[in-house]
Amino acid sequence: MKKRIVTLAFLSALFSYQNAFAASYDFFNFKKAPPKNSLIAEERWDTFALINQAVLPTYGFLDGRLRVGAFGNVDVTPKTMQKTMPGEENNYFALSNVGANVDGDLNNWIHGHVGVAYYQTNKGQGDVNQSTGLMLDDAWAILGDYNKSPLFLQAGRFYLPFGLYDRYTITPTLPQMLAESRETAVQVGFLDWYGFSLSGYGGQGFVTQNGSKIQGDINTGASLLYQKNWNQFRFLAGVQYMYNMLNTNALREGGLYTTSPNTGITNVYTQRTDGIAVQLRGGYGPIDVFADYVSALRGSNNIALLRTDPSNPATAVPGAKPSAWDIGAAYHFTAWNKQFTIDGSYQRSYQSAGLYVFNAMPNHPFPQARYIIAGTVDLIKDMASIQIQWGHNYLYPVGQGDSGRQGDDATIRLSLRV
Repeated sequence: MKKRIVTLAFLSALFSYQNAFAASYDFFNFKKAPPKNSLIAEERWDTFALINQAVLPTYGFLDGRLRVGAFGNVDVTPKTMQKTMPGEENNYFALSNVGANVDGDLNNWIHGHVGVAYYQTNKGQGDVNQSTGLMLDDAWAILGDYNKSPLFLQAGRFYLPFGLYDRYTITPTLPQMLAESRETAVQVGFLDWYGFSLSGYGGQGFVTQNGSKIQGDINTGASLLYQKNWNQFRFLAGVQYMYNMLNTNALREGGLYTTSPNTGITNVYTQRTDGIAVQLRGGYGPIDVFADYVSALRGSNNIALLRTDPSNPATAVPGAKPSAWDIGAAYHFTAWNKQFTIDGSYQRSYQSAGLYVFNAMPNHPFPQARYIIAGTVDLIKDMASIQIQWGHNYLYPVGQGDSGRQGDDATIRLSLRV
């Protein structure tokens, strides 16, 4: 009897050891994470990433329950029109950004995400508050099982669903520069229900009133998106609303500064400015077209939003309604067993010159218009690519707050993704 017990105990221990060894071996077996059980769940995760500008890793451990990813962008800028401030280095060769993302599933209903990023330069980012160095890019948790329901609840620090854009593009579009906003918030909604996705959020705002910060100011908003694919056709239409657009990264500078560093004018915030963002996307086969529009819905008496020359305090009049739009197209093709993309866009802004005064990097003025042409080739599919971009910028004329200059930018980017 004792021998039997000892034998069973030994076999049980051996079995447990083998399971533990197998689990540890699987943990170190870095591989593509399996699908999240259903096609509709994958589509809902893709839509979630789209509306929240989220970067979701796809390689993982433990049968995909823990997923990791990393990226890096190195920029070479042989030509730039940006003015250089005294004592500031103009980075022609820069590690624009590098980061890592980790996703994990506690169970089928609870999911978490943490993203960190390092920036050597603010070039190519719409977040003017962003400083050089390592930072927490986003961190959030989701309650929801996309295999069983389109409903979700998200909480944490994330990019708000206001506009659709690429967080790590070489040069942010003018609509992106007005729309990009990252806050600590709570969002609830549903995804891909007969093509519709709807969500609403509330988060901590960052504004001032008469030079002192308001504690507990809440910024709210909502997003509605519709997508439809059939045969080779693709269509998307979206609209978002934000209760206080002064909480976007670009406009927020006007609230954070008590006094303008350029004019000496004391900032007074007494009125919020709600905003709207609209997107259209279409495609057939290898061709994609797109258009975006972002605008404040009313003028604000925030001194940062000036309708006239912000460099002249005597004529500075608040009440501007910043807005911007873009329109563009892209063509995708394969040659020499590589995937190529050629794209271009024209962008235009209105009443946005005042954002230059409060910009944390005054050598990056807000353009009145620009057009951009770019070409991208995937060196290694989904892992490495080279992009060459050329753009021509027009600054606001002297009477509207800038120099009226125009000039070219040229950038070559090497991107690595895991």
